[in-house]
Amino acid sequence: MYRATRELIKERSRFCDRFRPKLVNMHWVENGEANSCFSNTLNAKVKDVNNSGSQENPIISGWMVHAYNRQQDTTEIIQHWWNFDPMLKIHFDTTPLDAGIRTRSLEFVEDQEIFEFGKMIQNKIKTHVGKNLVFMNKLWFSSEITSLKSQLKLTPLKDLSHHNLLHLKT
Repeated sequence: MYRATRELIKERSRFCDRFRPKLVNMHWVENGEANSCFSNTLNAKVKDVNNSGSQENPIISGWMVHAYNRQQDTTEIIQHWWNFDPMLKIHFDTTPLDAGIRTRSLEFVEDQEIFEFGKMIQNKIKTHVGKNLVFMNKLWFSSEITSLKSQLKLTPLKDLSHHNLLHLKT
């Protein structure tokens, strides 16, 4: 398990009362649309994607943890959505990855608490997809690509509480 994955689970656990974050294995189907993980999970929810006989594949929220980047001394962590096939008892992802990303270099952390909290404040969030993170020098940052010159903007986070991870309406 990557160091950033361990730290993510540890830090998120402080804010999770009902569902503890945990590392899960991922099965790839990749028949969805790129960069549309939430929409893809909605589409796969009621389809037998894995030919298992399942007609109800629960939506799972969590994090896609990339391998440590030595050159930049960072770990990129993407808020992500996928499904669970109850017949096969596997987590599966229908969202295709970008060409340069190797599936074996990713780790996935299930974090259902972020989904449940988002449902409670649904009218106060801009989108169901939460903020992406960067772990650097034992500190947490939210990350976004700015429209100006497509530069990466890092914003320090005090902690990984629910409110710090969701895009709230202003």
